[in-house]
Amino acid sequence: MKKRILSFALVLCMALGIFGISVPSTSAAEAIGFEDVKEDQWYYEFVMTAAVRGLVNGIDSNTFAPNNNITRAQFATILYRYLGSPAVEGIDTEFRDLTADWYKDAVIYMSHLGVIKGIAKDRFEPGKNITREQLVTMLYRMREEAEGTTEYQLSKFKDGDTVSEWARSAMNWAIGEGIISGMTGGVLKPHGNATRAQAAKVICLNFGLSQNVTLRFWQAGGDNAAASTTMRLILDKFELLYPWITVEYEAIPWSDDPHTQFQIAIANGACADVLVMGSPLDFDLAGEGKLLPLDGLLSAQVLSDIPDILKDQGVYYGGANPDMYGKLMSVPLYGSNRAMLYNKEIFDFFGVEYPTEGMSHADLLEMAKKLTGEMNGKKVYGLGTRPASADQYMNFVWNYGAKLIDPETMTAGTDSPEWKKGIQDYMAFYETGVVPEDAINMSGAHMKELFLNGEVAIFGNAALDYQVYEIIETPVGEGETPWNEKLGVAPLVGETYATTYCGADVMAIPATTQNPQDAGLLLSYLMGTEAQTPYSKIIGYLPTVKSAAADPYFAEDPILSGYVAAMEGGHYFDYYGVAGCGTVLKYNLQALLNGEVTIDEYIANLTADINARIDEFLQ
Repeated sequence: MKKRILSFALVLCMALGIFGISVPSTSAAEAIGFEDVKEDQWYYEFVMTAAVRGLVNGIDSNTFAPNNNITRAQFATILYRYLGSPAVEGIDTEFRDLTADWYKDAVIYMSHLGVIKGIAKDRFEPGKNITREQLVTMLYRMREEAEGTTEYQLSKFKDGDTVSEWARSAMNWAIGEGIISGMTGGVLKPHGNATRAQAAKVICLNFGLSQNVTLRFWQAGGDNAAASTTMRLILDKFELLYPWITVEYEAIPWSDDPHTQFQIAIANGACADVLVMGSPLDFDLAGEGKLLPLDGLLSAQVLSDIPDILKDQGVYYGGANPDMYGKLMSVPLYGSNRAMLYNKEIFDFFGVEYPTEGMSHADLLEMAKKLTGEMNGKKVYGLGTRPASADQYMNFVWNYGAKLIDPETMTAGTDSPEWKKGIQDYMAFYETGVVPEDAINMSGAHMKELFLNGEVAIFGNAALDYQVYEIIETPVGEGETPWNEKLGVAPLVGETYATTYCGADVMAIPATTQNPQDAGLLLSYLMGTEAQTPYSKIIGYLPTVKSAAADPYFAEDPILSGYVAAMEGGHYFDYYGVAGCGTVLKYNLQALLNGEVTIDEYIANLTADINARIDEFLQ
């Protein structure tokens, strides 16, 4: 049980560390400058790879000393660096012989994980040379999949029976995995000292590290000149931080059908290492087993920095691939969600307080009633909403916990009391007369025109896209208040749940990649503040991580900050790859609002239509 708990902790820490290595700017130069590491020596590639990645240093700038013994503290420090040198504040230790600062944190942290143990309860003996079986056992404890190893290899070696009992499973595993091999004469020498070169070798083999890697990065869309230029600059900075990785970047215009190109390349085993695509292609590929789960490839810091609404859209809940179920199949390149836009001048005219977070459906209805009337010779309606787009009313059913599709059973979730209650609440706005006439058949452009003309007080469900920027940039007459001053933003109303539609192009790693660790490193960087802040600014959307959204550019902008706030506590509207659901939602609700069917008939028809779509999808 202890090992199982340890493995879970290590998955998180390894995810943080694999992509949290801080590579010193001089590490590559130091590795190249090792005068005692020659290209014709067996350890050359291993030493160079470990040095370039900042895992090992020389004993001075020109000397690596490959044949010197490596101490227990030195090897613990290599493992600690691999995990990204996490903070150790608040972690106690019983070891009383940790006297040097350069290894103290490493020993404390790796001991806390259970990877290393002391010679005695209160003694680690950091300066003592590490033996081959001790070194292998540390690696074994860091590999979750090593548990349960049943392949026994020790009998192949003359001294296999001299391996300590506590190290036998680890040594069997390491031999079977090719991480260690015998020495001259067919012996293991388990109690012999490990050298610095041997340590570099086992680290590289165990964690699948190579000296130089080329990653191919394909982006569907991204053909806007400013966006692609910004992305290339971001990738150049990534390459400076991680000098062993070269990124080949290609933006494929939507006009060239990039999704089809991706699918063909995956089928041929010639796809890029990282893809940017539109959803739900990620869902389809994950269901076919063609994407890697990202849970163990992204850093824990990044995963905790993504708002839940954006993270949720990347979790696979389909029935086609049980191995991927509940795992992260993709992460968003940028953020886009919906909120309520409102005209402050209309609110001020009618003496109504501005909308706030946490309003209920009933609160919004009462507000819309107060905002409906005559203003400056114009008829004003309290709420601008239209069923021609499903996302305009989906939050009303989400707010009660209703689902369009139950991912566990892959059946319609529309035949439920929660769905009925949400639709009844939405219908009340039409029945009360606070929605513009003919809104049932109205286009988004027409609704925006009414809002700009001062005939709608609240644009009920506005996406952060070109329409918002068009509203802000719309000229006003002489002496009139500009839109950037009279426009307000508030989260969509909440009942049981605070919800909002959210969507974005997503990034994923195909299962065909030969470099999953480094591809995950690139994804972690693209999801970090340094990449998200400039890219989101140039494309006009929101960052996908909370740390970047705290940048003054977003946090101090009255419109963008409103959308950032609306993202908190949100919910993602997922069709689970079932095509045609939006059309079904649209025409069934229109029939209800036109009085062509009762609400019970509407629910029965909608449920049958959604199930029919699911059946087509599953065939």
